[in-house]
Amino acid sequence: MDIKKSIRVALATKALNQNDLAAALGMSPSSVSQMLARESITSKNIEKIAAALEMKASELVALGED
Repeated sequence: MDIKKSIRVALATKALNQNDLAAALGMSPSSVSQMLARESITSKNIEKIAAALEMKASELVALGED
């Protein structure tokens, strides 16, 4: 599973960028950038990101699987 790839694919599919995601999450763009730069992303944050992208967490995760 490559959650960062999943997020990139989901954003591209929805024609969104990290700034849009930050706004949907109620976070600053720099906070989102830092979160995505970490080695791993917590399941809580995966859930929040999925909800912001109007997807199930399992759908989001599946986007990053080869």
